[in-house]
Amino acid sequence: MSMDEEKCDLCGKADEGVPEVWTTEDGEPVVIQNSVEASAVACTSRGELQICLECYTNRMGFESFTPGDLAAIHFQFGLEFLHRGEINRAKHCFEQSLEFKENSGAIAGIGCCYEEEGDAATAKMLWRKALDLDPECLTAQLNLQRFEEP
Repeated sequence: MSMDEEKCDLCGKADEGVPEVWTTEDGEPVVIQNSVEASAVACTSRGELQICLECYTNRMGFESFTPGDLAAIHFQFGLEFLHRGEINRAKHCFEQSLEFKENSGAIAGIGCCYEEEGDAATAKMLWRKALDLDPECLTAQLNLQRFEEP
């Protein structure tokens, strides 16, 4: 396996990925390998795990995860689908995350989905709800700030 491949921790499947340039908070560019196929990295009780779309879709190995783990996995796939512009899939993943554990990230993520669909009023309501649950929710804070700027 080359340095550029990502490997699913559940099935061992490798995904070479394609280079993508991101920018750090300090404004420095950094090159990451973005998966060709949707995948996510989730912090679980078993450690940080890379999970491929096939394992996620088939729930391979999910019986050994805690409800908190499952909430994190669904949340991370929600972010992945949102990043890829697959809004309905993202929203579904965030909703599944909430079925396992109430969390501000998933609520804020659903807000981002509504904004992408053109429903800013619902998005803002959800971001406020996320902040009610967790005043430190950065996604909700930053998105609400965008709407408050003149």
